[in-house]
Amino acid sequence: MENVVMREEVVIVGGGVAGLATALALKRVGVKSLVLERANELRIIGGSLTLFPNAWIALEALGVAHKLTAVYKPFKRGEVTNVANGVTQEILFTTDEGEEWLARGPRSELPTDTVRYSSRLCSIEKTETRNDVDPFGVIVHLEDETTINTKVLIGCDGVHSLVAKWLGLKAPVYSGRYAVRGLGVFPEGHGLKHEVSCQIPTLTFSGSWLIHPPPVQAQGKRVENLLMLQPGDVAQMVEGSLSMRERNGEMENVEMREEVVIVAGGVAGLATALALKRVGVKSLVLERANELRVTGGSLTLFSNAWIALEALGVAQKLTSLYKPYKRGAVTNVANGITQEILFTTDEWDEWLARGPRPVHRRALLEALLEELPTDTIRYSSRVRSIEKTETRNDGVTIHLEDGTTINTKVLIGCDGVHSVVAKWLGLKDPVYSDRYAVRGLGVFPEGHALKHEPQQFLVEGCRIGILPNNDTDIFWFMTYPSIPKEEMAKGDPKIIQKTMLERVPESLQIVKDVIQHAYMPSLSWGPLRFRYPWDLLFGKVSNGTITVAGDAMHPMTPDLGQGGCSSLEDAVVLGRHIGNSYIRNDGMLLQEDLEVEIGMYVEERRFRAAGLISGSYISGWVQQGGGGVGIISSLKVVGWLTKILRDKVFYKEFGRLSGLVQYDCGKLPTGLTSSEMDNVVM
Repeated sequence: MENVVMREEVVIVGGGVAGLATALALKRVGVKSLVLERANELRIIGGSLTLFPNAWIALEALGVAHKLTAVYKPFKRGEVTNVANGVTQEILFTTDEGEEWLARGPRSELPTDTVRYSSRLCSIEKTETRNDVDPFGVIVHLEDETTINTKVLIGCDGVHSLVAKWLGLKAPVYSGRYAVRGLGVFPEGHGLKHEVSCQIPTLTFSGSWLIHPPPVQAQGKRVENLLMLQPGDVAQMVEGSLSMRERNGEMENVEMREEVVIVAGGVAGLATALALKRVGVKSLVLERANELRVTGGSLTLFSNAWIALEALGVAQKLTSLYKPYKRGAVTNVANGITQEILFTTDEWDEWLARGPRPVHRRALLEALLEELPTDTIRYSSRVRSIEKTETRNDGVTIHLEDGTTINTKVLIGCDGVHSVVAKWLGLKDPVYSDRYAVRGLGVFPEGHALKHEPQQFLVEGCRIGILPNNDTDIFWFMTYPSIPKEEMAKGDPKIIQKTMLERVPESLQIVKDVIQHAYMPSLSWGPLRFRYPWDLLFGKVSNGTITVAGDAMHPMTPDLGQGGCSSLEDAVVLGRHIGNSYIRNDGMLLQEDLEVEIGMYVEERRFRAAGLISGSYISGWVQQGGGGVGIISSLKVVGWLTKILRDKVFYKEFGRLSGLVQYDCGKLPTGLTSSEMDNVVM
């Protein structure tokens, strides 16, 4: 469940040997911990490991040594053979253990709720102002929008540790060697002594190839061809391990080349991929989830979004399903006054006939996805790091967490509020608006019988809205000032629903009814964030052929309904600039020309996006009567004046304020390249 806020005494990042052992050590002394494991199950890689006496002393202290000594015998001796001269040397020692058992040993001693799977760390904050009264001085942000406040954070997240990086530890360096590991399985028995055997050949898969592996071997696709030239026991063991590839998984480290790479497959990412397709440019979308992500229920698209969708060639798919709003209403619950909002005026009819229209998020994403080639999206692909190489044409290198390396000419970050690409560019993190939002979708299979008009209700600094999508579905939301130490029961949708029902006044039975009909997976709760407009105006939004779009560029509060709309604008504008370069250079993407066009895209979008961020922030501040947004909201006189502005002016002029959406992002280029012109038969 997204947008969760949690509190834990101790948080451990990584559910491997170190993480589980640390959690068990804390349990033994009476301290409860939470282990954040990025995988969706216990990760067991490497086959086995050898444990020496120091490890067994530690396992005895943890109380699990007896589980393993009963299963595995110790080594007493071993041998090393130099294949070149046939000399064998004996080694005396004593123990080998299976990593699978080692991991499961501590795990079985821990409470069942110790490990939180599918939990990937996004960022870490240390709050110096915390004290003994509120000692949760470390804030951990996860990629699924979960926020965890903790007293202690322990990084057990391996070689590429995010915690170590945050601490400032330098990254590990390469030793100049590689290693291949596997587990050979002989159901009928292998017939070998229980001794270690190591051979040092002159030409083997563990020799010179490991120092400089060719790309195809680095992909783990041709290990069979690297068997020893001399047959023997070790060669048989390797063959046995290869036959079990389906059990242990193939090696990663794939290297790819792509013209354009887009990070994240949300609205901005898919729309950008489609814009590029329309101008003839192929792209690859890296989506971290293992399927299409659909959160938030629905969104309202204004006329600027419909112009963008027309440029992308998908507007007609949605306009036939969703009717536009013509009017809406805002009710002040305190005094019972209702004001009407008109979304159409005589001079704007041509513009606003396109919208605003409510659209299910899934319907929008599927409309975009249907137009893309089936191999456009690479799922389960999480970016680990980005490099910019000045000396090559495809000058951007992307490293994924699964070991894949992708070289590309253009990198576009559409990866949302916690954008990895924006962070690499140096853009400052979005800030909290001091408000929270709950969103959901109410479903009435027999029909809800409400007019096709959005309704808003103002209740003591809170704003509640219900927006019918169609005859059966109603999108609803509530925004309210942040409350210290508030948690939403770890994101339990039933608790979210119960809490919202308690907050809504009894007089708003219509709202309670919609919340009671909530489709549980659609419920989300979390803080509203935005990027300071001056950070966007003066920050670095591109670096060569690397840039951002959508929430990765301009996260904003939802008060003007422009988050998704502006993302669609970005896609068309960016597609047009890259398309112009592609057409001008005869169907090629040239580095220098692309840098110019991407720079032009940034300048075109920078001021537009900054204006929308500012307009959304001010709109939210005014609509909530000056409450809960910013420092000046604490001044009573300011709140009083703001309420007068809201009740007497704002909603009466809301139709004109919607003029911010009276924006035409333009069309995509359709010109032929020079070579295509040569092939045209006159």
